Amino acid sequence: MKRRGRWFPLMMSLLLLAGCAAGEQGKQSGEDLALTIQKEFGQMTACTGRFALTADYGERAFECVLDAAYDQVTGGALTIVEPELVRGVTAKFSAGETTLSYDGFSLEVGPLTDEGISPMETLPALWRQITEGYIAAVASSEKDKTLTVTYRPDGQSPGTGLEAEVIFDTETHKPLSGELFWDGSRVAAVGVLEFEVMLPGQEEGSSVG
Repeated sequence: MKRRGRWFPLMMSLLLLAGCAAGEQGKQSGEDLALTIQKEFGQMTACTGRFALTADYGERAFECVLDAAYDQVTGGALTIVEPELVRGVTAKFSAGETTLSYDGFSLEVGPLTDEGISPMETLPALWRQITEGYIAAVASSEKDKTLTVTYRPDGQSPGTGLEAEVIFDTETHKPLSGELFWDGSRVAAVGVLEFEVMLPGQEEGSSVG
Protein backbone atom coordinates (compact mmCIF):
# COMPACT_ATOMS: atom_id res chain seq x y z
CA MET A 1 0.00 0.00 0.00
CA LYS A 2 2.87 2.38 0.77
CA ARG A 3 4.43 1.83 -2.67
CA ARG A 4 1.09 2.41 -4.34
CA GLY A 5 0.65 5.64 -2.39
CA ARG A 6 4.16 6.81 -3.32
CA TRP A 7 3.53 6.33 -7.04
CA PHE A 8 0.07 7.90 -7.07
CA PRO A 9 1.22 11.56 -7.20
CA LEU A 10 3.64 10.73 -10.04
CA MET A 11 0.89 8.99 -12.02
CA MET A 12 -1.41 11.96 -11.56
CA SER A 13 1.32 14.34 -12.74
CA LEU A 14 1.85 12.26 -15.87
CA LEU A 15 -1.87 12.23 -16.58
CA LEU A 16 -2.07 16.02 -16.22
CA LEU A 17 0.90 16.48 -18.54
CA ALA A 18 -0.71 14.15 -21.08
CA GLY A 19 -3.90 16.18 -20.87
CA CYS A 20 -2.02 19.42 -21.46
CA ALA A 21 -0.21 17.90 -24.44
CA ALA A 22 -3.50 16.72 -25.93
CA GLY A 23 -4.89 20.22 -25.47
CA GLU A 24 -1.95 21.74 -27.30
CA GLN A 25 -2.37 19.26 -30.15
CA GLY A 26 -6.06 20.16 -30.34
CA LYS A 27 -5.17 23.86 -30.73
CA GLN A 28 -2.88 23.03 -33.62
CA SER A 29 -5.33 20.77 -35.44
CA GLY A 30 -7.22 23.69 -36.96
CA GLU A 31 -4.02 25.19 -38.34
CA ASP A 32 -2.91 21.81 -39.64
CA LEU A 33 -6.24 21.32 -41.42
CA ALA A 34 -6.05 24.82 -42.92
CA LEU A 35 -2.57 24.05 -44.28
CA THR A 36 -3.79 20.69 -45.63
CA ILE A 37 -6.69 22.37 -47.44
CA GLN A 38 -4.35 25.01 -48.87
CA LYS A 39 -2.01 22.31 -50.16
CA GLU A 40 -4.89 20.35 -51.71
CA PHE A 41 -6.31 23.34 -53.54
CA GLY A 42 -2.84 24.37 -54.62
CA GLN A 43 -2.58 21.03 -56.44
CA MET A 44 -5.95 21.44 -58.16
CA THR A 45 -6.03 20.82 -61.92
CA ALA A 46 -9.58 22.05 -62.61
CA CYS A 47 -12.79 23.13 -60.91
CA THR A 48 -16.36 24.19 -61.61
CA GLY A 49 -18.96 25.85 -59.43
CA ARG A 50 -21.91 28.16 -58.97
CA PHE A 51 -21.69 31.04 -56.52
CA ALA A 52 -24.00 33.68 -55.06
CA LEU A 53 -22.12 36.98 -54.90
CA THR A 54 -23.01 40.11 -52.96
CA ALA A 55 -20.84 43.16 -53.57
CA ASP A 56 -21.36 45.60 -50.69
CA TYR A 57 -20.89 49.30 -51.43
CA GLY A 58 -22.33 50.45 -48.12
CA GLU A 59 -25.42 52.37 -49.23
CA ARG A 60 -26.03 49.98 -52.11
CA ALA A 61 -25.26 46.40 -53.04
CA PHE A 62 -24.92 44.39 -56.22
CA GLU A 63 -26.09 40.77 -56.15
CA CYS A 64 -25.67 38.09 -58.78
CA VAL A 65 -25.18 34.36 -59.34
CA LEU A 66 -22.03 33.30 -61.17
CA ASP A 67 -21.00 30.10 -62.91
CA ALA A 68 -17.26 29.52 -62.76
CA ALA A 69 -14.99 27.07 -64.56
CA TYR A 70 -11.22 26.84 -64.36
CA ASP A 71 -8.51 24.68 -65.88
CA GLN A 72 -4.84 25.13 -64.98
CA VAL A 73 -3.84 24.83 -68.66
CA THR A 74 -6.50 26.78 -70.53
CA GLY A 75 -7.52 29.25 -67.79
CA GLY A 76 -11.02 30.05 -66.62
CA ALA A 77 -14.25 31.95 -67.09
CA LEU A 78 -16.87 33.59 -64.88
CA THR A 79 -20.39 33.94 -66.30
CA ILE A 80 -23.34 35.73 -64.72
CA VAL A 81 -26.53 33.64 -64.80
CA GLU A 82 -28.67 35.92 -62.60
CA PRO A 83 -30.11 38.56 -62.68
CA GLU A 84 -31.59 38.47 -66.16
CA LEU A 85 -30.56 42.06 -66.90
CA VAL A 86 -26.85 41.16 -66.96
CA ARG A 87 -27.19 37.46 -67.73
CA GLY A 88 -24.40 36.21 -69.96
CA VAL A 89 -21.75 38.75 -69.00
CA THR A 90 -18.54 36.70 -69.08
CA ALA A 91 -15.06 37.43 -67.80
CA LYS A 92 -12.12 35.25 -68.80
CA PHE A 93 -8.70 34.92 -67.25
CA SER A 94 -5.57 32.98 -68.13
CA ALA A 95 -3.86 30.52 -65.79
CA GLY A 96 -1.46 32.37 -63.53
CA GLU A 97 -2.90 35.80 -64.40
CA THR A 98 -5.42 37.97 -62.55
CA THR A 99 -6.51 40.36 -65.31
CA LEU A 100 -10.04 39.72 -66.56
CA SER A 101 -11.09 40.14 -70.18
CA TYR A 102 -14.78 40.44 -71.05
CA ASP A 103 -16.84 38.97 -73.85
CA GLY A 104 -19.34 41.49 -75.17
CA PHE A 105 -19.60 44.14 -72.45
CA SER A 106 -18.14 44.37 -68.98
CA LEU A 107 -19.92 44.86 -65.69
CA GLU A 108 -19.29 48.46 -64.64
CA VAL A 109 -20.52 48.79 -61.07
CA GLY A 110 -17.38 50.30 -59.55
CA PRO A 111 -14.39 49.00 -57.57
CA LEU A 112 -14.84 47.52 -54.11
CA THR A 113 -11.43 48.42 -52.68
CA ASP A 114 -8.74 51.06 -53.04
CA GLU A 115 -6.76 48.43 -54.95
CA GLY A 116 -9.51 48.39 -57.58
CA ILE A 117 -10.97 44.91 -57.00
CA SER A 118 -14.27 44.65 -58.89
CA PRO A 119 -17.18 42.31 -58.07
CA MET A 120 -16.17 39.92 -60.88
CA GLU A 121 -12.67 39.76 -59.40
CA THR A 122 -13.98 38.66 -56.00
CA LEU A 123 -13.83 34.93 -56.77
CA PRO A 124 -10.26 35.02 -58.17
CA ALA A 125 -9.22 37.13 -55.16
CA LEU A 126 -10.69 34.62 -52.71
CA TRP A 127 -9.13 31.76 -54.65
CA ARG A 128 -5.68 33.33 -54.41
CA GLN A 129 -6.09 33.55 -50.65
CA ILE A 130 -7.20 29.93 -50.36
CA THR A 131 -4.32 28.60 -52.44
CA GLU A 132 -1.46 30.87 -51.42
CA GLY A 133 -2.60 33.39 -48.80
CA TYR A 134 -1.03 33.70 -45.36
CA ILE A 135 -3.14 31.90 -42.74
CA ALA A 136 -3.51 34.48 -39.96
CA ALA A 137 -6.18 32.79 -37.79
CA VAL A 138 -8.37 29.70 -37.63
CA ALA A 139 -11.51 28.77 -35.69
CA SER A 140 -13.20 25.38 -35.77
CA SER A 141 -16.68 24.25 -34.80
CA GLU A 142 -17.11 20.58 -33.97
CA LYS A 143 -20.89 21.06 -33.84
CA ASP A 144 -21.14 22.51 -37.36
CA LYS A 145 -18.12 20.59 -38.68
CA THR A 146 -16.68 23.77 -40.12
CA LEU A 147 -13.32 25.51 -40.15
CA THR A 148 -13.14 29.30 -40.51
CA VAL A 149 -9.83 30.55 -41.89
CA THR A 150 -8.74 34.20 -41.93
CA TYR A 151 -6.15 35.24 -44.50
CA ARG A 152 -4.14 38.46 -44.38
CA PRO A 153 -0.55 39.34 -45.30
CA ASP A 154 2.02 38.29 -42.72
CA GLY A 155 2.60 41.16 -40.32
CA GLN A 156 -0.45 43.14 -41.45
CA SER A 157 -2.59 44.38 -38.57
CA PRO A 158 -6.19 43.09 -38.37
CA GLY A 159 -8.70 45.51 -39.83
CA THR A 160 -6.26 47.05 -42.29
CA GLY A 161 -5.93 46.49 -46.03
CA LEU A 162 -7.33 43.40 -47.72
CA GLU A 163 -8.41 40.41 -45.64
CA ALA A 164 -10.36 37.28 -46.49
CA GLU A 165 -12.38 34.85 -44.41
CA VAL A 166 -13.44 31.46 -45.76
CA ILE A 167 -15.53 28.76 -44.10
CA PHE A 168 -14.74 25.14 -45.05
CA ASP A 169 -16.47 21.83 -44.41
CA THR A 170 -14.03 19.91 -42.21
CA GLU A 171 -15.02 16.56 -43.73
CA THR A 172 -15.06 17.33 -47.46
CA HIS A 173 -12.72 20.35 -47.32
CA LYS A 174 -15.08 22.18 -49.68
CA PRO A 175 -15.50 25.94 -49.19
CA LEU A 176 -18.99 26.85 -47.97
CA SER A 177 -18.74 30.64 -48.05
CA GLY A 178 -16.22 33.45 -48.20
CA GLU A 179 -15.94 37.15 -47.46
CA LEU A 180 -13.55 39.91 -48.47
CA PHE A 181 -12.81 42.84 -46.15
CA TRP A 182 -11.12 46.15 -46.82
CA ASP A 183 -9.86 48.15 -43.82
CA GLY A 184 -12.16 46.14 -41.57
CA SER A 185 -15.35 46.59 -43.61
CA ARG A 186 -16.91 43.75 -45.57
CA VAL A 187 -16.94 44.53 -49.27
CA ALA A 188 -18.03 41.18 -50.73
CA ALA A 189 -19.67 37.94 -49.64
CA VAL A 190 -19.77 34.69 -51.61
CA GLY A 191 -22.03 31.72 -50.98
CA VAL A 192 -21.01 28.42 -52.56
CA LEU A 193 -24.04 26.83 -54.21
CA GLU A 194 -22.19 24.10 -56.13
CA PHE A 195 -18.53 23.16 -56.24
CA GLU A 196 -16.44 20.38 -57.73
CA VAL A 197 -12.67 20.22 -57.96
CA MET A 198 -10.24 17.86 -59.65
CA LEU A 199 -6.89 16.95 -58.14
CA PRO A 200 -4.03 15.05 -59.81
CA GLY A 201 -4.97 11.40 -60.29
CA GLN A 202 -8.70 11.95 -59.75
CA GLU A 203 -11.43 11.27 -62.29
CA GLU A 204 -13.62 14.11 -63.50
CA GLY A 205 -16.41 14.92 -61.11
CA SER A 206 -14.55 13.88 -57.98
CA SER A 207 -14.13 16.39 -55.21
CA VAL A 208 -11.79 17.48 -52.46
CA GLY A 209 -12.08 15.47 -49.28
